[in-house]
Amino acid sequence: MRMTEEQVLAHNAKHAKIDSAPDVADDGAEKELMNKIIEDLKRDGGMPMHDKSRRKNRKGEFLDIICPMPGGVTLWIETKSAWGKLSPEQIDTIKKLKARGHFVIVTHNFKQYLREKTKWLSLAKNL
Repeated sequence: MRMTEEQVLAHNAKHAKIDSAPDVADDGAEKELMNKIIEDLKRDGGMPMHDKSRRKNRKGEFLDIICPMPGGVTLWIETKSAWGKLSPEQIDTIKKLKARGHFVIVTHNFKQYLREKTKWLSLAKNL
């Protein structure tokens, strides 16, 4: 069953429990955060795609997750561990995506991801 955009926003508002506490990186590996995000996107009716090439593709051109969402919105997501930083190539790719009007999330934790996803989907709804 696919949710409408309104249902996605209502679901996120109900289940996200987003508060104003400071963002702290999640414990565990970046892969765990990525898997948690992928499952959340699937629940929201998204089609998350993850580049599993282990960076054999051109460095920095692909973010961790690309996810077409209901309503024609595509989210680009880069996950980082507590000590992870964006490479210059990733920064360049993100700038290019944003310049073309794409929604990009860079996150170190699940709470931050939920907050950003909710923001982007709300903005997309009003386009």
